[in-house]
Amino acid sequence: MSRFISLWFFSCGLIALITTGIVPILVPLEVVQVEGSPKHVGIIMAAIGAGMMTSPVWAYLAHRFSCHKILMVLASAGTGLSLVGFDASDDLGDWLGCGFLTGCCVAAGFTLANIIIVTRYPDEAKERIGWLQTLITAGTVAGLVVAGTLERFPFHAGVWAGAVTATVAAILAAISVPNLPPPPKIGEPGARPPMEWTRPYLALLFLWFFSNSGAAGLTALYPLIMRTEFNIPPDTSAYVMAGATAVSTFLFVFATRALRALGKHKVMILSLTGRMLAMFTLAVLSYQDFPGRDTVALTLFSIVGLLWPFLSVAATLLAAEVAVTKSRGLAYFDGSAALAHLVGPVVAGYLANVFGYESVLVLSAGTIAVGLLISPWLYPSRLLPKSLSGEFAIDAINE
Repeated sequence: MSRFISLWFFSCGLIALITTGIVPILVPLEVVQVEGSPKHVGIIMAAIGAGMMTSPVWAYLAHRFSCHKILMVLASAGTGLSLVGFDASDDLGDWLGCGFLTGCCVAAGFTLANIIIVTRYPDEAKERIGWLQTLITAGTVAGLVVAGTLERFPFHAGVWAGAVTATVAAILAAISVPNLPPPPKIGEPGARPPMEWTRPYLALLFLWFFSNSGAAGLTALYPLIMRTEFNIPPDTSAYVMAGATAVSTFLFVFATRALRALGKHKVMILSLTGRMLAMFTLAVLSYQDFPGRDTVALTLFSIVGLLWPFLSVAATLLAAEVAVTKSRGLAYFDGSAALAHLVGPVVAGYLANVFGYESVLVLSAGTIAVGLLISPWLYPSRLLPKSLSGEFAIDAINE
């Protein structure tokens, strides 16, 4: 095992197994079975996105009371509790509460994990965040496999699998998450400065929101788009998505190497550009008809997923760099992604109903284009015109 992997990384991987593997597959099926229609599935899944927007709350509590370990243990246990709640309830209000709890657990677990890494291991942050996200992605793949296996069984089977997994995750967090020292009091050396909304940091938040919102909408409607626009069966789409996700787990190591060679900013911009071109080509392809079109469409969507390791690691480290306070900076950074995952699917669903599924492909490419238009505000000041450079311009982003 790499020296950059800590035991508690596996706890985060198990959280992902439940929240991004089991829950998105089995919970909608359970809701449809109980209610007899999918009318409330979207609202319940949106509640998960709302819970994920609580990242700044957990970052504040962890810093204020030096309770990173306790919160990560509770986040691990809470994922299993939310599954039990989904099983024990048949009321929309209860389901929304369970969905919100699931999102809170994701926000607390993953945000605090990034904060611990950049605070405790600043010199090894690239490698450690790369390995952390590798295990999280592997957990997602494992969760999809588990969900696919248990899909033919009663929902109780998935609940038991999730409960056992959550228990193991909580135990791993309890014995291995490091304790960060209590924060210095105001006025003491090392005390946390007040949050400053600098121009580079705000630009990154807006860039991250736009670049994730369209992609979130595309992912939410992915099987429907592939079936309607490219005549690809849902099972084939699911297998390709799972395969691309599995392959991406091996790319985080290459992402850290790319960061050392090119720097965080260039890797992020190149990844966004690649995703935008793939999505734009998909939009054009939806109006074409030729042999092998379905294979090309699946390949393009796979490229979108395979570029995620490079984009995710680069943007996370860039957020830690441009934020005056790392803990709150990463929390609001994760919050912007959560907001994108809440807004993106809603907008995509509306556009699909009004203009057709091809409009979702245009949306996904267009929102990334907006993010790229914002990106010059992150360039070193020497690359900007005087009218764009200012007090908060970054002196040296690329390493």
